[in-house]
Amino acid sequence: EIDVGETWHYTATHTVTQAEIDAGGSIVNTATADSDQTGPDTDDASVPVEQHPSLNIVKDAAIAGGTADAAGEVISYTIAVENTGNQTLTGVTVNDPFISNLTLVADAATADGELDVGETWHYTATHTVTQAEMDAGTNIVNTATADSDQTGPDTDDASVPVVQSPAIALDKAIVGVSGGNGNGTLDAPNDVVSYAITVSNPGNITLHDVTVNDPLTGLSVSGVTLAPGISQTYQTSYTLTQTDLNSNAGGDGFIENTATADSLETAPVSDTEAIEVYANKALSIDKKLINITDGNGNQVADAVGDVLLYTVTVANLGVVTLTHVTVVDPSSGLNVSDLTLAPGQSQTYQTSYTLTQTDLDNNGDGDGYIDNTATADSNQTGSISDTESTAL
Repeated sequence: EIDVGETWHYTATHTVTQAEIDAGGSIVNTATADSDQTGPDTDDASVPVEQHPSLNIVKDAAIAGGTADAAGEVISYTIAVENTGNQTLTGVTVNDPFISNLTLVADAATADGELDVGETWHYTATHTVTQAEMDAGTNIVNTATADSDQTGPDTDDASVPVVQSPAIALDKAIVGVSGGNGNGTLDAPNDVVSYAITVSNPGNITLHDVTVNDPLTGLSVSGVTLAPGISQTYQTSYTLTQTDLNSNAGGDGFIENTATADSLETAPVSDTEAIEVYANKALSIDKKLINITDGNGNQVADAVGDVLLYTVTVANLGVVTLTHVTVVDPSSGLNVSDLTLAPGQSQTYQTSYTLTQTDLDNNGDGDGYIDNTATADSNQTGSISDTESTAL
C-alpha cells in the first residue's frame, strides 16, 4: 500500500542501441503508474542523441625495392576505410582517379553495404609506372578519397619515390675497307674505311637532344631523342689520303677514329676504333748498258776511249712518297740528291763511262768485266744498288 504522502522509488537502465544513434533525435522513455483507486498517470524522460559520423581513409603503397626504377614496374596499393564515428555509414564510396582497378575485398562485413561503427573496408589497386613518370623524376603521388551519406570526404595519399639513372652508350665498329686498290686492306690512297656508330640508351629515362659527332669522318648528328632501351646506328666513312700514308697515320701506323655522344641528361661518352695502315715503302734502281760508242767503233768494250752509255732508273714502287732521294754512280760521276718520288713515279738518268788503258791492262780488275754500280737511297728506305757488268 502506498500511504498518503508516501513515495515509492524505482530504478531502471536502458542500453543505447546503434539504431537509436543512427536515428538521431532523442531517446524518449515513458513510464505509467496506476492503482485500484486511481486512473493511470504517465511521465517521460528524454535523452538527446548526439551523432558523430566520421570515417578515415588510409592508403599505402608498395613496390619492389622501395623505389620506382623503370617504366613498367607495378606499384601495389592498399586502401583501408574505417568508420571512426558513432553512426553507421551508408552510401560509402572510394574514388581514386589515378588507378583503374580499384577492388573492394568483399567479406561478410561488407555484405550489407553499410560501414558499421568500428568496421573497416579494405581495397586493393595497382598502377604501372609510366615512362613519363620516370622522365619527370618526382615522387609518384596517388590520392584516394572516401565519402558517405553521413560524412564529408576524407583523403589520403601514398607516395613512391622515383630514382632516375640516366645513361648513354656509344659503340663504334669497323664495317670494312673498300675502294682504293680494292684489296680490302688500308694500304693505298682512296681506300675507304666504313664505320657503323651505334648510340643507345641503357638508362631508365628518355634522353633528349642526343648528339653524335665524329670529326674525322664528318659525321654530326643532333636533336635525337632516345627512349630507354632504344638505339640508333649511323653509317660513316673515312678515305685514306696520301698524307696518311706518308706520315704512317700520324706516326703510330693506325688510323684512330673517335666518335663522341652526349645528351641533355648525361655526360659525354666516346669510343675509338683503330685500324692499321700498311704503308709500304719501296725504292728500286735499275742500271742498264744501252750502247758502246767511240773508241774503235765496233760497239764492243775493247779499246781505249770506248764509251759505255748507261741509263739509271730510280722508281718508287711503294705507297709512301719518298723524299731526299739520292742516286750516286761514282764511276760515271752521277750524283743526284734531294729528289722526291711520289708512289709509282720514276726518274731516269743518262750516264757514261770511258774505257781506259788501265781497264784493259788489268782486265777489268782481273775478272774481265767493267763493273759499274749505281746506288739509290731515301729518307724512308735503306739504300739499294744495281751493278751493270760489261765484258772486255
